[in-house]
Amino acid sequence: MRWWHSPKPPDSHGEFGLAVDINTQIGWAQNRAAVSSWLVNQKNSQEEVIKALISTSDTKLLHWLENDLISLIDNVLANQEIIGDGMAERLAEGAILPMYGMPSRTRLLYHRLTKEGAQTIDRDLELAITEFAPGSEKTKDKVIHTAIGFTPPLRPRNGRW
Repeated sequence: MRWWHSPKPPDSHGEFGLAVDINTQIGWAQNRAAVSSWLVNQKNSQEEVIKALISTSDTKLLHWLENDLISLIDNVLANQEIIGDGMAERLAEGAILPMYGMPSRTRLLYHRLTKEGAQTIDRDLELAITEFAPGSEKTKDKVIHTAIGFTPPLRPRNGRW
C-alpha cells in the first residue's frame, strides 16, 4: 500500500489508505497480516517511538500494540455505524486515533500539579505557540500564570510528576 492509496478527497485524519478496497487490493484485509507481523516483530522500533513520545519505555504499551490493537481495528471495521472510506477516518471515529483538530492539537499550560491531577489551561496548537510562549501571562480564576518553558505532556508516576 502506498500513500496515494487513499480516499478521494484525501482523509483529513491521515494517509492510512482505504478501509475496504472494492478491488480487493489495498484495503485493511490485504494489509492486516503485514501490520500484525510488524506489531509482533518490530519491538525495537516501537520502543523507540514510545520513548520519543513519553520519554520512557512502557511494556504495557508494547503489550497493547501486540495483543490488542489488531482486534480493536477489526472491531471498528466491523462496526456498521462507522462508514468512512479511509482507514484513518474509521479509526478516529472508533476512538483508536484522535479526531483531526481534537486532542492532538491541544496544548496545555500546567500551572499546578497535585496528587489529584494537573490544573491546566488549554489552547489549540496555533494559539498556544504565542499564548504559552515563555514569559507570556495567562489569567485563570483571578490568578496570573507566567509561562516559563516547554515540556512534553506530564504524567503522574508513583505519586510524582
